[in-house]
Amino acid sequence: NFPIGGEYISMDAFKGCRNLASVVLSDSIKNISSGTFAGCDNLNIFLNPNNPVYYIANGYLIHKKNKEIIAGNLEKELPNSKNIQVIGSGSFAESATTKRLIKIPNNITTIGLDAFAYAGISKVIIPQSVTSIDYSAFGYVKKCMFFCEAYTKPEKWENDWCGAQQYQVF
Repeated sequence: NFPIGGEYISMDAFKGCRNLASVVLSDSIKNISSGTFAGCDNLNIFLNPNNPVYYIANGYLIHKKNKEIIAGNLEKELPNSKNIQVIGSGSFAESATTKRLIKIPNNITTIGLDAFAYAGISKVIIPQSVTSIDYSAFGYVKKCMFFCEAYTKPEKWENDWCGAQQYQVF
């Protein structure tokens, strides 16, 4: 276990630490920047239950107020809860997951900037509840097929949300 104290973890602090197996976050952690755990594929996150800002759901680190997934291990199902609405920027960037199909839960409304950029996924199911996808949310994901429940591209989806080389089915 890698204990982490203090109040702030900077952007990309553990990016690419593929052998990092677990971190223990203290209750003093108040701000975790986007992409902090990008590329940490086998990461298990433990958190003091008294932390006022974050909690753990199905192994995923969630920001309480923003209702946002910050990080987690994509080998596990994404949590489906009305208390989670956003997949945060860089949350799963550079993930080399062996899980090739990602089903975005019906509670998610927003997928952040570079959320799955460079991830090793090949199929994504995006529910109609997703009304906003930021620039390059799935950027540089090679040979990925997107199945979108929306009949047409929603207005708040950036034009380059999945990269020009991807196949989309609406």
